[in-house]
Amino acid sequence: MRSKYAALETQWEVMDVRDLKIHDSSIDVAIDKGALDAMIHGSPWDPPEDVRMNVGKCVDEVGSQR
Repeated sequence: MRSKYAALETQWEVMDVRDLKIHDSSIDVAIDKGALDAMIHGSPWDPPEDVRMNVGKCVDEVGSQR
């Protein structure tokens, strides 16, 4: 991504969405296209504990950045 979009002068970071290493209140917009889908498995009505934990951490982490 860095080389493909170098002309945009965009900063690219790689990190765990459940534990973002950025300053709070530093995100204006968050767009998820697949992170939550990758974490979810099992029954949507009674998800396994790892799904509840991972999705909860993701939503809490992104929500704390606004």
